[in-house]
Amino acid sequence: MILSYKGHKAVSINPGKVTVIGTDNPTVFTEILNGLQGCNDFLTLVDDSYNQLEIDKFIDLDSEQFLTYELYEKYSKKIISSLVKNIPFDSQSKINNEVRKLYSTIQEALFMTDLPIEIDYDGDLKRLLNYCHPKESLIDKTSPYDIIVNDLKIHLECNLKSITCFSNVASYLRQEDFCELLSEVQLLNISLLLVEFTEKSKRQFYKNADLLFIDQDFVDWKL
Repeated sequence: MILSYKGHKAVSINPGKVTVIGTDNPTVFTEILNGLQGCNDFLTLVDDSYNQLEIDKFIDLDSEQFLTYELYEKYSKKIISSLVKNIPFDSQSKINNEVRKLYSTIQEALFMTDLPIEIDYDGDLKRLLNYCHPKESLIDKTSPYDIIVNDLKIHLECNLKSITCFSNVASYLRQEDFCELLSEVQLLNISLLLVEFTEKSKRQFYKNADLLFIDQDFVDWKL
């Protein structure tokens, strides 16, 4: 995909690469973040055949996950659909058999009441998983690095076509974390877009990423 900010060079967002748009211009930073949330028309996103795409549908700005830890809640429906689709047939049969036993036990207990109540298992694994209230394990998984990687893995596992996006990761990650993130993105062969309020002199932090920097005078620097 190709992302353009009004009057500036476009950036390519490719699988296996981290793409960074950096700026020390508050106006540029605010307009880009607002554009990613569909609040203005300063950004344009196209696919590799130059078909225009809706930004709020094809870019997932998830920076709030550093504070809320609600990554699973945001993507829960897609995760459950993916889980159901990928559960092996033997496992599905075992689950269904065990659930039917549970329902039979409950039905026997209901017969003890003086009410005409009957229950029946409909075999809906999606409904069953929702009932189990699955949630993301937070043990050793709440670091900013883990949040970003888990987000990428959710997009990959659920076969989402949208691009994962975070802002100001340099405020959360060490240099070695960022280098490890570059390797993880390459290994997963997935795209990652970062929007950073930073200085051109700090470009070394983003070494080996594709970096477009827009300075305070609105001048583009491809670094």
